[in-house]
Amino acid sequence: ETITSLRASLEKSNNICKQQKLQIEKLKKEIISTTKKNDKLNSKLQSKMKTAESATQWQTDDLQKDNSKQIQEENKDEQSVQPTPRQTPKMLYIAASNGYGISAAINSQSNQKIVATGNVHGGATIEFINSTIPETVCRMKPDTVVVQCGTNNITVENTTTTISKMKSLITTLKTTSNTNKTKTAVVEIPYRRDKPASHKLNTKIDAINSATQSECKKQDIHFIRINTTDYNKSILGRQGLHFNVKGRQHVARNVLKTLYPNDVTRNFNDTNIPKHCSNNSNTNQMDSLDPIWINRNVVQ
Repeated sequence: ETITSLRASLEKSNNICKQQKLQIEKLKKEIISTTKKNDKLNSKLQSKMKTAESATQWQTDDLQKDNSKQIQEENKDEQSVQPTPRQTPKMLYIAASNGYGISAAINSQSNQKIVATGNVHGGATIEFINSTIPETVCRMKPDTVVVQCGTNNITVENTTTTISKMKSLITTLKTTSNTNKTKTAVVEIPYRRDKPASHKLNTKIDAINSATQSECKKQDIHFIRINTTDYNKSILGRQGLHFNVKGRQHVARNVLKTLYPNDVTRNFNDTNIPKHCSNNSNTNQMDSLDPIWINRNVVQ
C-alpha cells in the first residue's frame, strides 16, 4: 500500500510538473509573440517618428525658404523706395560780354544746387556763338545749355538778318540738344540805354526777340525773358550797356525760374551779392566769381 501510495503521489507530481512545463512553454511562446509584436510596434513607431521628423524638417526648410524669400522681397521693396541721390545739374552759360558774372549769380541764387559755368566771349556775334556751340557742349557735357547773344549784331545789320541768324542758332541748339540730351534755352537780347536813339534800337530789339521767341516755341527751346518795364534802367550799369550786379542777379533769377523753378532758394536782396562786389564793380571784376572761363579774348 505504501508503495502504491508513493507511486500515485509520484505520478501526480509528474503530472503537475508536465502541466507546469506546458504552462512555461506556453508563457515562453506568449512572451516571444509579445516581443515580436513589440518589435513590430517599435519598428512602426520608429518609422512614423522618422516620417514625422522628415516632414517637420521639410516644413522647417520650406518655412526658412519662405522667410528668406520674404525678407529678400521686403529688402528689395525697401531698396526700391529709397530715394535716388540727385546729381547736381551742370549748366553751361554761353554768351557775349554781357554774360560776365551770370554763372556766379546762378550758383548764388540756387544756393549751389546748380553748378553753372560761364563760357563768355567779349564782343561775340550771334554767328560766332553759333559756331562754338557743338564743340563746347560736346566737350563740357552739361545738363543745360543757356545762350545769350545778339547785342553786338543789332547795331551793324538789319532786323531781318539778325532774326535769320538767331533762327540758325536755335536750330543748332536743337540739334545739339538732341545729340547730347541737354535742356536748352535762349535769353532774349537785353534793351540798351547807351545810344542817343536807344528807343529806336529797343524797338528793333523787341522785333528780334518776338521772332526769336516764336522760333524757340516752334523748336521746343526755352525762351527766357529778362527785359524790364523801365527798359532795364535799374539793372544796367552807368554806360547803359552791360548789367550791373543787380542786373546779373536779375538775369540769373529769371534763368532759374524758367529752367529750375524748384531751385530758386533765395529772393533777391543785398545779402545775395558777394561782399567784394558792388554796383561800382566793372564787368571784368566779376570774372573771378565764375568757376571757368574758356575764352576771355575779345572777338573782332
